[in-house]
Amino acid sequence: MLQYTYEIDEGFVVSLADLRKRLADISDGNQQWAAHPLPDRLQKNGGPPRSYVMVACTNPGSGSLPNNLCFLFPVIVEPEHFNDESGLLIGLHAGAAITLTHGLYFEGDKVKGHILEDWLTFWSPLGESLTANPPQG
Repeated sequence: MLQYTYEIDEGFVVSLADLRKRLADISDGNQQWAAHPLPDRLQKNGGPPRSYVMVACTNPGSGSLPNNLCFLFPVIVEPEHFNDESGLLIGLHAGAAITLTHGLYFEGDKVKGHILEDWLTFWSPLGESLTANPPQG
């Protein structure tokens, strides 16, 4: 079993336009990224309905296993920019993420899931992009 130490100490608010540009910049042959706003408002844990954006990437660490990593993040809509991607602000933080898909990984001769490995595979390149060049507010 793999062991990780991980501290959730960073989060970002970024526009959908900026997020899509960053995802295009970090996409490469092994790992492709995309972000799509969901057309409907969803309810989480009995709270009020809200808008979300799905952020997904291919999982290069999964070998030949076909599994993408997908998470939902809450969207804050600025009314004056409702139809403009620069006005859709997304809260990117582990505590705000809703996992849609889990990765599968070979561990010896067994196939297993590993939630933290999923998050680190997903967050490491995205977090590096956001930390290296923080969004301007």
